[in-house]
Amino acid sequence: MREWVLGYALGVREIAESKRQLERVREDLGAIYSTVANSEELLSVLCDSSYRSKERSELIVDIFGSKTSSKLTVEVLREAVADEIPGDLRRTLHDLPEMFLASFNPEKIGFASTRKRVEGYALAQVRVDPSVDLASAESDLFKVARSIENNASLRRLLSGVGSNAELRRGLVSDLFLARIGEVALKLILFAVQTSRVRDIVELLDDLVVLLATERGKGIADVRSARELSQRHREALLTVLEGVTSRSLELRSRVQPSLVAGIVALVGDTLFDVSARRRLDEVRSLVADAIH
Repeated sequence: MREWVLGYALGVREIAESKRQLERVREDLGAIYSTVANSEELLSVLCDSSYRSKERSELIVDIFGSKTSSKLTVEVLREAVADEIPGDLRRTLHDLPEMFLASFNPEKIGFASTRKRVEGYALAQVRVDPSVDLASAESDLFKVARSIENNASLRRLLSGVGSNAELRRGLVSDLFLARIGEVALKLILFAVQTSRVRDIVELLDDLVVLLATERGKGIADVRSARELSQRHREALLTVLEGVTSRSLELRSRVQPSLVAGIVALVGDTLFDVSARRRLDEVRSLVADAIH
């Protein structure tokens, strides 16, 4: 099962548990797997990579959507069929019911899988409930990321260095429970629980971008030598949106080592107008001249 699909299913599982619907979803998924496994024609279509993922997910929702006892079942199915590798879909549908057993405990994972599982979980949490305030959750995640970024010891602990999941969850609850919203707190708790030596700041920044994308926005990650005024922030955002032809949301932080100016990252594009860059260029020119 792809880590993204697993993370999404874990997010839906948590919601199902809170609504006391674990058993209903498990029974739904078990019945759906039996039907699919016994229909070679349906299975071949669902596993046929020549069909677009959207077409395959719409097909399974059309067939089973009205036959499930919980709408959460449909959420799991849609994501599984849309994002699973077609050739692995039968195995994924077979494994999904077990995830909704009360005793289920996901296997531990390593560095490479952490991000995808956390992102899948995050999307389940914000998509299943349409009332979730995405902008607020995104803002909370950014603030927490900056807070952790400025504390090297906390950053190491929450990234998994010399700590366990229980300790990391406890630290997050103690530090941020009263400062951020419920959705952001859930995402951070899941991230630190899942992470095994993964930079938690990088992981939270990934989630900020993910939620912004979910809202149809791009992120302009701006670092400046000094705090930007609201006027400068607005002017900079206008310039970056004009250059990139994208609707952006500006997230800024102070980085004194830049000396002066700013560095802005939009997707994979870097805009560097800092004094540090110019100083580095001068040093390079001097070094080349000496040698």
